[in-house]
Amino acid sequence: MTSTVHAGCLSFHVQILVFHSGVSCNKLISNNCKDLHSSINSRRQTAATHHLD
Repeated sequence: MTSTVHAGCLSFHVQILVFHSGVSCNKLISNNCKDLHSSINSRRQTAATHHLD
């Protein structure tokens, strides 16, 4: 079970990395990535809440 979850997390982070390289994350990288991660987290929370319905 843990390995499946871990694989899921890995693929999720790979997607983030791919997204980062696609975006010009070079300028103000820390701010951009912080915003990106907070938006991803809020989206994941929204999705989790949605699935509870």
